[in-house]
Amino acid sequence: MKRLRITHATRYEYAHPVRFGPHRLMIRPRDSHDLRLLSAVVDIAPAAELNWYYDVFGNSIATATFKEASATLSITSELLVESFRQAAAENEPDAAWLRFPLRYDEEDIVDLGGFLASGGAMPALRAWAGRFAREGGGLLTLLGDMSRTIRQEFRYEVRHEENTREPEETLLRGAGSCRDFAALFVAGARTLGIAARFVSGYLFSSLDAGAGSASTHAWAEVFLPGIGWVEFDPTNLPVATDRRIRVAAARAPWQTLPVAGSFTGAGNDFLGLWVGVSVTEA
Repeated sequence: MKRLRITHATRYEYAHPVRFGPHRLMIRPRDSHDLRLLSAVVDIAPAAELNWYYDVFGNSIATATFKEASATLSITSELLVESFRQAAAENEPDAAWLRFPLRYDEEDIVDLGGFLASGGAMPALRAWAGRFAREGGGLLTLLGDMSRTIRQEFRYEVRHEENTREPEETLLRGAGSCRDFAALFVAGARTLGIAARFVSGYLFSSLDAGAGSASTHAWAEVFLPGIGWVEFDPTNLPVATDRRIRVAAARAPWQTLPVAGSFTGAGNDFLGLWVGVSVTEA
């Protein structure tokens, strides 16, 4: 178990004071058996009123409303969590009962809903996903192969845009960010009839010296009968799950953006965005 302090700072800068519309904040993780939330503090300037609620997936959301105009918007979230180590699924042997094709029972199909919907996958995506399908083959092996293939055959790109590319575009480019890779993995799994969801949060490196580099991150989870939601990270080598701090899980990438909102001002008022994440042992 690690006790961690996570600071996530977002700063927007404008040429002139602008008015801010409501902002949707997705920066507070949920308690679970692998992550215990001890405290969560949000500091916003200019001052905002926060209204908290749960979305359809049970993620914790805050809507921030503003009264003052400003040339800057600063949102800082500080979390204190306990993270519990678990083995990475890609390193685990196949469970004997999990074979391809996967068949969920009727109750699971109802509850999984959109996590199973492939959305009319394009031929290129179906062909790519079909590379991993072996009748009677182990599902964990299949999913591990898909994750490793993205990691090994695709070029990683640092992209500062908030959008996530469509899986077919990532296939065509042979490159993408962690969000693009996670979306491709989710789409590939669903094409094969495996329920999958998109996850966002934080990834940090070694804390042997008391502090480590960290960043926002995205990965995927699949639902496997008898096991539950299992993590796969197509961007990084398999690591114990206490290196990833889950904040939100949803059907689609756009539903997990940490900060989303609008402003009213001139078209060229927006100057830039800065995001910083740090993790230290507490």
